[in-house]
Amino acid sequence: MVNRFAPVCFIVVCFLSMAEQAFAQPKFQYESEGILVSLPSADEPKVEKFGTQSILAAAKYIEAGALSWTRDRGCVNCHTTGPYLVERSAWSKHFGDPSVEVQESFRQAVPETIASVKETVKDDHRFYPGAFTSVWRSLGLAEWDRHITKSTSEYTDRSLRDMFERQSSNGSFVSHGEVEIPHITTDFELSLQAARAISSAPGWLASPKEPILVAKVQKLKDWLQTAQPKNDFDRILRLRLAHIMPELVTHTERSKAIELLASKQHNDGGWSTRDMSETGNWHFEISEQVRKLIDGMSDASKPESDAYMTALAIVLLRQAEVPASDPRIQAGLKWLKQEQRVSGRWWMHSLYRGNYHYITYIATIEALKALDLCGELSVATSIFAREQDEGSLGEKGKRVSDTAVANGKTVKELDKAILYVFQEKDSVFWFGSDERGVYRYDGKALVNYTMAEGLVSNRIRGIQEDRAGNIYFTTYEGISRFDGRAFMTLTASSEIDPAEWKLRPDDLWFVGPPDAGLVYRFDGSVLHRLQFPRTKLGDDHLEKMPRSKFPNAIYSPYDIYCILKDSQGNVWFGSTCVGVCRFDGNNFVWFTDGTLVEAPVRSILEDKRGNFWFTYTGHNAFEGFRTIDDFGKDHKGARGTIVPGMSIVEDDEGMIWTGALGAGAFRYEGKKKTQFPIKDGDTTVSVFAIYKDNKGTVWLGTHNGGAYQFNGRTFEKF
Repeated sequence: MVNRFAPVCFIVVCFLSMAEQAFAQPKFQYESEGILVSLPSADEPKVEKFGTQSILAAAKYIEAGALSWTRDRGCVNCHTTGPYLVERSAWSKHFGDPSVEVQESFRQAVPETIASVKETVKDDHRFYPGAFTSVWRSLGLAEWDRHITKSTSEYTDRSLRDMFERQSSNGSFVSHGEVEIPHITTDFELSLQAARAISSAPGWLASPKEPILVAKVQKLKDWLQTAQPKNDFDRILRLRLAHIMPELVTHTERSKAIELLASKQHNDGGWSTRDMSETGNWHFEISEQVRKLIDGMSDASKPESDAYMTALAIVLLRQAEVPASDPRIQAGLKWLKQEQRVSGRWWMHSLYRGNYHYITYIATIEALKALDLCGELSVATSIFAREQDEGSLGEKGKRVSDTAVANGKTVKELDKAILYVFQEKDSVFWFGSDERGVYRYDGKALVNYTMAEGLVSNRIRGIQEDRAGNIYFTTYEGISRFDGRAFMTLTASSEIDPAEWKLRPDDLWFVGPPDAGLVYRFDGSVLHRLQFPRTKLGDDHLEKMPRSKFPNAIYSPYDIYCILKDSQGNVWFGSTCVGVCRFDGNNFVWFTDGTLVEAPVRSILEDKRGNFWFTYTGHNAFEGFRTIDDFGKDHKGARGTIVPGMSIVEDDEGMIWTGALGAGAFRYEGKKKTQFPIKDGDTTVSVFAIYKDNKGTVWLGTHNGGAYQFNGRTFEKF
């Protein structure tokens, strides 16, 4: 799905009240790197017609605000980046996936190590520093994992653990410091966000935990279940608690909360935040300046409906399973649709400082959530891309779905140069060609995708799938990701950071381009560029073959041809001419048997018995058993076996197959070797790749004959 955003400029004439002028007035609400978002104002015109265009404008606004704050300030907060990452992931089906740049800033804010935090006392109030930041950071990362990667990342787990280091002794998370009402005000509101974080992280609550952490989780639940409400805002938030942890709220409590919320609805269909609490009860640190701002508003005696509370009321009612057709919800929706502004925002006067009016951003996020829960965002699905202006936010703002919807071209047959065969978990086949992109076959239609549909290159050098079902295509020009709708090119990190040599269960590894000596590790968010530590063998090669004397030797000795993640989690790399490297998360071990450094190691296999096989191409082809622990000695039954060939696979019966260019395919049955020459008429077919599909069928990818599959006796052309 296209999700390009042009540099944004929302210009609205602003008229400031005397109360607002007590605070410094900025020129823009958000401003950074070409993103200019004007100050919200009650005088901004309302939309003439609510619909697709106004929804898309709202999406642009929240995107611009989050990216601007990330680039200009970089911190996690409760009024912009927090609400963005917490809610935006759920709308990927409408607007494409959320900004990786914003998510990365949250990850960067996670402490490297978990350390105990000392409780602070201020004006007789006890709290833990950084509590609200850790809660919002954890919740944002957890929602990303829930909707995007479908599994809890190491960063999220570490963030949640750090969050619990800031839990008060009674089980709550104490809000401190003056912040944007109503976010991070009462302790119940902040503790509820913490509960949502641990509930949203996929499988986190169910996974084994050390006893002290289990006890902290239970203390949080106990406190939420028994906490005395500070105001009506706390009372209606029990509906959210019932949605997150239904076992903590009785049916009677739920009914009373719905009744209370309904009683607060205004005749115009909206709700008001200020109806939910007396000014002094929002927080224990309400300053005199903030009191004067709130109590000095023109409608202070009878607060008017506002966008945040109207949207939140709808969300809470829907989460309480009140149908969208309910008259109370319909009246609230009508109010929201009438109150949206031409910039896409929902205006709301700040209850904190009255200058930036960040509550407008919070209200817009909440309004989109209310609309989504009532089925109103579906009008934007699949047309969001077509409504965007041309341009982008630059490489930093590159998005997971930053390309056009890929339709492809239905064809009758594959190209002859099919170098890779791959089958998805759901049985769909992909074929990677040398010059004509990729082909997708779902059992009915064969569809060709090329650079015209968003591939970074038509020359494919590898195919793999992540746990979420996204398909990745390696090329010498970069890596493309297909999410079922569109292709997106992953943008590699600009710096080579040795600290990013890490082993994570769900990471994907990719070979780098020729003559670069690089590999890439993709952790679901960032594509890390990695360089191997130098070795004497590699340095000797560079000294013997300096580029000044051999200008046509366009390769690095550290270029990688193949990568394998073994059953123990180690990653193996087959190089151009410096052997095989095994990385265990801490150490690099190089295996440099004479055969392994004669020519490129093309493929590595770990068989069912834990033996390792290596295929290579070069002169003086060697067959035999060499142990990886004792290369250089013939050793029957050794763990490592080196065989000539381009590719290797083990079938379901435990037999080893290799693809060997013009020699066809070979099957190893103990000491017996069977050759399967491949012909296309009178033409000898050169076999490049060999692959086993989900049903155990062996496939061949070839340089000049397309794809072949084994029928039990011979190979048939696909």
